[in-house]
Amino acid sequence: MRVSVIIPTYNCERFIKRAVESALNQTYPDLEVIVVDDGSTDQTKRVVQAFQGRIKYVVQQNQERASARNHGLRLATGEIIAFLDVDDFWPSDHLQVSTDALNGDPTCDLVWSDVIYVDVNEKELWRASQKNKHSAVFESLLYQNFINQSSVVVRKRCFSEVGTFNEARDLSGSEDWEMWLRVASRFVCRHLPKHFTYYRLHDSWTMTDPAAAERSMRKALQLILNTPLYAERIPKNISAIEARHLTVMGINYYSVGRLGESRQKFWQALQVDKKLFFSPTLWFYFSRTLLPKDVAKWLRSKKYQIKKQVRP
Repeated sequence: MRVSVIIPTYNCERFIKRAVESALNQTYPDLEVIVVDDGSTDQTKRVVQAFQGRIKYVVQQNQERASARNHGLRLATGEIIAFLDVDDFWPSDHLQVSTDALNGDPTCDLVWSDVIYVDVNEKELWRASQKNKHSAVFESLLYQNFINQSSVVVRKRCFSEVGTFNEARDLSGSEDWEMWLRVASRFVCRHLPKHFTYYRLHDSWTMTDPAAAERSMRKALQLILNTPLYAERIPKNISAIEARHLTVMGINYYSVGRLGESRQKFWQALQVDKKLFFSPTLWFYFSRTLLPKDVAKWLRSKKYQIKKQVRP
């Protein structure tokens, strides 16, 4: 089956070459690479010209990533869709491993893999398992988005049933989470163990603006909780879900040094769900927000060196 690789980009001239090369260098034989430029004003077009004749390159007015991905879906001719964010990249066997998993289980419609976090220079920082903690993917996703966008390989027919990405600008950053919930509510989704996607952290990374990330998470959660289709699958007491999201927000604020706002989110999480008093993760981060800023900054700078992730 043909695989259509969709790469949305906006002002990422420094990363686009690596992403496209990792797609073109796949061992999987039948694929097309679609780059959707969401109105870049840098030298993206010049960089992409080196791949002329090997990829589809289209430009649209800036409308955010969801719109760019939807544009790519409309152009895609493959039965299978693979998403790759422009600042990430794949190992050469990514599509082969993923399509083998889909072919080996006709009941499965989406697969995703684990993540290797790297810095701007592609130095490995840490590895993280993205496996759902509970058996049901949909129920697990309610608490946190553990499906990395760049690792997803999915049958195109899914979008015919659940629709395309929500293009609301205030949802940008969480539109993928909302999408995977839609897919998981109707289709079988599986995690691929011992397989990795490379996820790059840099100064333009979405989570460097935790306030924007918080707004998009709240918007997505509101959409999800108000969707009639999910009513029977959402717990009547959603305090644990809300507390989990507050914890994630607190970690996001901590990661950029906004300790007061981080501490506030953790305190709110504790008020919403008293069970978090027994959460090592929450207290790990909460205690660090009480340190002097210089000490907290030094500790944040060291966390990548130990290649360890403390997950919420």
